[in-house]
Amino acid sequence: MPPKRQKFRDEEKVEDKEAREKADMVDDVVAFLEYLLENPKKWGDHEFDAITSMICTMGSDPLKYPPPSGQVAAIHRTPRAPTEIQLTKDLAQKLYNRKDIDFDKDIYIQITVASAEMIKTRVVGKCASFRDIDDDEIKYRRWLLNAVDDNNDVLTVRLDSTINSKGVLLTPGAVIKVTSAFSIYWDYGNEYDMRCAIVIRDFSILCQYRWDIPIRSH
Repeated sequence: MPPKRQKFRDEEKVEDKEAREKADMVDDVVAFLEYLLENPKKWGDHEFDAITSMICTMGSDPLKYPPPSGQVAAIHRTPRAPTEIQLTKDLAQKLYNRKDIDFDKDIYIQITVASAEMIKTRVVGKCASFRDIDDDEIKYRRWLLNAVDDNNDVLTVRLDSTINSKGVLLTPGAVIKVTSAFSIYWDYGNEYDMRCAIVIRDFSILCQYRWDIPIRSH
């Protein structure tokens, strides 16, 4: 075994400083998570949207963000969530029956299906950018989502183009609070069989469940 390289005093100082900074950051994160556990209603606050979205993203991908050693079994359990969360009642029925939906109030739904299809749009002419575009194609993902309300009725969900990039956060089992949305209707030539969906313009993720153990109302 090769001899251990002797560290200079300056190196030791740098390593000690980095260790202290890392310990301080861990303490800050633990304190914040303990605060959320003690104040579950804060989980849905807009000021924490970025943080809670990142927490849900990490919690839903145990391969990329593995649990600490000794806690591997935890990924097979349904995560705990604030008991105050209750999905919106009769949302799908109101949509199907063409009744008015009060989108000024927050809507709570759970994502059950999430997939994306690649869409190609041909652009003809010139575009004012770094280069001229002639007969070129623009590709983007269109998210195909289903969700359920408190009655366990299925809703078709779409994302507004302004938040299309946030679709990667909507994995099956995610419970979300919709703060801005509108309903749409279309048909395929049959006025008695119109299709419908809710288009989401803004949302926040409240928690991430395994979809094989759906939540029920409290």
